[in-house]
Amino acid sequence: MSADLLARAQDILSRAGTEGVRGKVVVIKVGGASIADETVLAHLAEDLVVLKLMGTKPVVVHGGGPDITARMKAAGLPVEFVRGLRVTSEEAIRIVREVLVDTNNRALVEAINAHGDHAVGLSGDRDNLVRAKVLDPALGRVGDVTGVDADALARILGEGRIPVIACLGTGEDGGSLNINADLVAAELARAIRGEIVLFLTDVDGLYRNFPNKDSIIAELPVEEAERLLASGALGAGMAPKIDACVRVIRAGAERARIVNAKRAGALLSEFEPSAITGTRVVAKATGELKISTEKGAN
Repeated sequence: MSADLLARAQDILSRAGTEGVRGKVVVIKVGGASIADETVLAHLAEDLVVLKLMGTKPVVVHGGGPDITARMKAAGLPVEFVRGLRVTSEEAIRIVREVLVDTNNRALVEAINAHGDHAVGLSGDRDNLVRAKVLDPALGRVGDVTGVDADALARILGEGRIPVIACLGTGEDGGSLNINADLVAAELARAIRGEIVLFLTDVDGLYRNFPNKDSIIAELPVEEAERLLASGALGAGMAPKIDACVRVIRAGAERARIVNAKRAGALLSEFEPSAITGTRVVAKATGELKISTEKGAN
């Protein structure tokens, strides 16, 4: 374990205090683009170890979008999305699983464990960790979560390890289903009573008037988030993230945030009040916000 990482953890705790930090279950969704970028991956792995050294209990769920798309194109398979979900044929699910488990999960676990034996790689479609049903036959092998083995995750957390989970599930036929990583993170957080849920992505958060960089919404009350979802104003990439935030807040999470993984210290900024970025979804507003519901909000 690097002394530098321990020093960073102690430094953050000296400013933030241990109350509200130690023992907290923190669920982090990592987008596939973050894993594909070696620089972002290296910083993310360090920050996850720092988070663990701060006394939290991190749980990581990851996707693999860019690499899956590249592999599908190389194999001559069509790449199609409907409502932000990848149409996944029987041929495609094999590629999805290979990328998520053999490439992305392994890369993320190895990056974390370069700093000590902290992480264990898992796939949601093994040992019924994540149970699922087909969401829509027209989408192929795309799943909706029906259950999570919370006890298995509790055992891993009890051992002081960081579970790193590929966003797959076991379908009713026993086969693998491709599941949106935001949804998997939300349902895992609900099952294990995650208190802080962070969605690391490649955008800065929810814009009031996309793409105006000065219109990032810092705080979004959950009722306003639900209204935005119902209005259809959100883009296909943002809607699943806001929906996931709503799910975890309604399930009792303290806070949920969408933050850009490319920003230095994005993961740890949640515990640095002076450095907080992105969009936080909260149970109740702490200030008045004016939210645009124009089509194309992102």
